[in-house]
Amino acid sequence: MTQTKKILSILLSMILLFSVCPTGVFDFTAGAETVSGPCGDNLTWEYDTSTYTLTISGTGAMTGYSSSYNGVTYVTTATWRSYYNTMKTVIINSGVTSIGNYALSGCSGLTSITIPDSVTSIGACAFEDCTGLTSITIPDSVTSIGESAFSSCKGLTSITIPDSVTSIGGRAFYNTAWFNNQPDGLVYAGKVAYKVKDTCPSSVTIKDGTVQISASAFSICTGLTSIEIPNSVTSIGIRAFSSCTGLTSITIPDSVTSIEIGAFSGWKGLTSITIPDGVTSIGKEAFYGCTGLTNITIPDSVTSIGYMAFYNCTGLTSITIGNGVTSIGNSAFSGCSNLKTVSYCGTEEEWNKISIEKDNTRLTSASFTYQHEDMQWHIQIP
Repeated sequence: MTQTKKILSILLSMILLFSVCPTGVFDFTAGAETVSGPCGDNLTWEYDTSTYTLTISGTGAMTGYSSSYNGVTYVTTATWRSYYNTMKTVIINSGVTSIGNYALSGCSGLTSITIPDSVTSIGACAFEDCTGLTSITIPDSVTSIGESAFSSCKGLTSITIPDSVTSIGGRAFYNTAWFNNQPDGLVYAGKVAYKVKDTCPSSVTIKDGTVQISASAFSICTGLTSIEIPNSVTSIGIRAFSSCTGLTSITIPDSVTSIEIGAFSGWKGLTSITIPDGVTSIGKEAFYGCTGLTNITIPDSVTSIGYMAFYNCTGLTSITIGNGVTSIGNSAFSGCSNLKTVSYCGTEEEWNKISIEKDNTRLTSASFTYQHEDMQWHIQIP
């Protein structure tokens, strides 16, 4: 009878243990605990406390996370957060297509990561502050690396970046040993012009084959007076040339399709720029505060002009807008106090169909010329 009570007591204890920790799977023979959970629509994670290994399995994209301050540093809010300071190895199995934002942020003990060739994107801040990482190989399936993806991985000395990567966010490799060990001047990451390190040269010729000028690549390079961009470049990143006050002109090649947020903002010395026919959008604040610009032509290929795109361009007196534009963002031309004439490459009827958001009275109150179907110009003065 006593023996039966003991057996029942043990069974009840085990039932209670599993009811308290429903997501844990325990290996009593090895004295180890394996904890698991979801991390995407078709993805699961599993953490082995005996080997300090996180394994991601399944198919599709990983959930994007954020980070929160733990009193010492910012750490991922992912469900494996409890193990951030013991985790040493991460294995991402084939089938996973992305590494989510902040997925492993703050995992300072992480020393090894395996990324399969099914992954196409690495999210913003995915490995930020993983100070224990010393090397990483990015497979040639990856096309984009998010902002601050490896920022402050101070021990990271070796990074293999394939030519497949066409987009790298700002500060992606900030404060890494890899970047700090690069020679002064423009640093390339694969086919991306990533960032000028320390002293900015007065003249730069970006090498052929480069596909992107990354975010803030030349930001505040006040000594830069001349730059040549090859026809291979398709994208100019966020604030790529912000506050390059020494440049007065720049030629954007026909290969470029997008001008991102604040790409040329704060260029007080910029007097001339040609936007090529391949560009489809002008990002918000793209030419914010370019007070030296006196005129600009927006080609027919552009469909949208972003928020504050030409804000406070006080020297702007005339502008030509292509008939491909369908939207003009809030305050796009606010503060353009000397804007007098607008030439629109379409009819008045087409102009009236454009979605023009508020605070663009400097634009709408200017003298307009419209091009009629017979290719003749009609002048309308408010």
